[in-house]
Amino acid sequence: MVLMGLSVGSLSPADITDNWARVQMRDRHIPGMTIGVFRHGRAIKVGTYGYADLEQKTPVRRNTIFEICSITKQFTAAAILLLAEDGRLNLDDPITRHLRDLPDSWSPVTIRSLLQHTSGINDSAFDFDFPENSFTDAIKKLTKRTPQPFRRWQYSNMGYWILANLVSRSSGKPYFEFLQERIFKPLRMNDTHPNSEEKIIARRAQGYRWNPALKSEVNAPMLTDKIGSGAGGLVSTMDDLNVWSEALKRGTLLKPASRREMLRPARLIGGDVAWPDGMSSGGYGLGVFLSGTSQHRVEKHSGGWADASAQLTRFLDDDLTVVVLTNFGGWDARPFIGEVVATAYIKGYRGPQWTLGADPDPNVLRDALAVAASFRTKSPMLDRLTESYRKESEKNLDAWQKADFSQLKFVQRIPQGERTIYLYRDTKRNLMFVVVRDADGKLDSLTEFETPTPIVAGPER
Repeated sequence: MVLMGLSVGSLSPADITDNWARVQMRDRHIPGMTIGVFRHGRAIKVGTYGYADLEQKTPVRRNTIFEICSITKQFTAAAILLLAEDGRLNLDDPITRHLRDLPDSWSPVTIRSLLQHTSGINDSAFDFDFPENSFTDAIKKLTKRTPQPFRRWQYSNMGYWILANLVSRSSGKPYFEFLQERIFKPLRMNDTHPNSEEKIIARRAQGYRWNPALKSEVNAPMLTDKIGSGAGGLVSTMDDLNVWSEALKRGTLLKPASRREMLRPARLIGGDVAWPDGMSSGGYGLGVFLSGTSQHRVEKHSGGWADASAQLTRFLDDDLTVVVLTNFGGWDARPFIGEVVATAYIKGYRGPQWTLGADPDPNVLRDALAVAASFRTKSPMLDRLTESYRKESEKNLDAWQKADFSQLKFVQRIPQGERTIYLYRDTKRNLMFVVVRDADGKLDSLTEFETPTPIVAGPER
């Protein structure tokens, strides 16, 4: 058997998965992990590894409850769609129609734009004190500038925090109570809860991060229900998340029209499909990333915080669901882990691919490299950055000083309305480099992300 270009001999898919998991845990210092692979709703692989609690040496089990962080966004999107089915709102309603605390200048922001991360509300406004204050107090901090929706895709936890408040206002019930009544209870998702600091949740994993200086795992703060809210405030298990996936695939929760809305990719002004800066080739729907090929469509969402990393991946044409949950924060490769695991279970599926091509405009990469180098010298090249990105990037100066961009090769140019995304692949490392330029040719973003680690026959079992 050959997976993603590497021979794994005659190992079974289950053995391949076990070996991959152990490599990840060893190399990334992950304390505990659980992997569930489900075909037609039935488990074909259940893997439990390491510890849910290092202090008590409690092993991870199938029913261990993990933080799912931003996977919560799927549930928020479904809650909004249920309210739309009830006739309480419309996806294209201005958000100001339902949340009177917002100023009239926010009327261009629609419910749909919040769900799709195209609202123009970024996370620079996010303040962890917000949940302790009233919604009105929080909005005062948000409304210092006027959002411009549908101009770009920009991931926004703050947008989903607003949506959770919308669910409460429209339903007349607290956000998590609405989820319990309309989603968790009907589907019998008995192990899915708000991640409360104040309540004891049996079998909940403790969260950790790796401290390089100490060369040890250390305790990390949890993403509580108060902080995470509709953006990331839930905990769950592999089996509950499979139940959730089956409900979506089989149409037992949402009407067909609502499900189609969930899978419709966001579009910007002018009609371009909104790309999440190169990480998802099919764009973003309502609470889900869309990718894959015409034969293997993928619907997914990852989640992460200081103490947890998770991903839920649905392969719509293969009737396969992959759940990966950990109690480890900062796993940069988590957006792709479900697709990597699936290469062992879907014949002919190779996972995400990036093909090198001829660079139509070498000046873009040269400019980006010059700007990256200028971080070391504070040269005038910094004027090539947009004002908003310059402020953001200066906070990450140390990371840029250590960066090496010498092996970048062109992959793709993606029009995004007033911006353009350029993708480059590092041919020596598992990294993609993303350059975003605005209409004036200024750099609006310089980022890199880790691409999938191939499944290989890892440590001895």
